[in-house]
Amino acid sequence: MAFVIMACSLSLFIFLEVTDLLLDRIAHFRKSDFYNALRVCGLSESRVVGFNILWNNSRIHILNKLLSVFGMALFLQCSTDFILSVGLSRDAEVTSLPLSLGGLLAHIDSKQDILAMGYTLTHPLYLPHLFLQHLQGLSAAFLIVFTLYSLYKIGNGFSERHRL
Repeated sequence: MAFVIMACSLSLFIFLEVTDLLLDRIAHFRKSDFYNALRVCGLSESRVVGFNILWNNSRIHILNKLLSVFGMALFLQCSTDFILSVGLSRDAEVTSLPLSLGGLLAHIDSKQDILAMGYTLTHPLYLPHLFLQHLQGLSAAFLIVFTLYSLYKIGNGFSERHRL
């Protein structure tokens, strides 16, 4: 049931983001002479919007938005999964849920690993213990941060390459 709620909430956010982009791109081209010129030539509105505006002139913008939305969805999914796993740990058995990054961070060992990372910020001599005693939480946190950072760099590189 928790995964159905997460899927519905993520699809709502993603749908709103993509819809806003599509409506902005259509409004941008409707203000120019491009839209009116194609309508005067006899093209139907669905052909102008669907093919000429969205496919030919906005395909790169849509792909860039999908890259950023994927990163946002990943972050929301990990956060929501972590919160649900922590909340369900009293009511349900955590081992009955499928293992995910958020669920992995919700285990007591991973919570202690994250606290140990914070402790290392104020006590730098504790750093060697992180890699020996707290590797599970450290690797899960690194995987989440590295994935989000990689998606951010891919999106920025894509934007710079296509001058968006």
